[in-house]
Amino acid sequence: MIYYYRASDSKFSNIASPSTDPGYPVPELSTLILFSTGLLALAGYVELRRKNLKLSGGDKFKR
Repeated sequence: MIYYYRASDSKFSNIASPSTDPGYPVPELSTLILFSTGLLALAGYVELRRKNLKLSGGDKFKR
């Protein structure tokens, strides 16, 4: 049970949720796949930049 007070009405109210309700949203599989793909791409980009900086001598402005 969740109890809250609305000052505009000066009333208390309660909300009941079913016992099978997990209480938190569960993301869809497609959302997890897209998020994981983005993290892997970002990690790959950072690693590639590190390798290029190491090969060029560490100065990112030198060409």
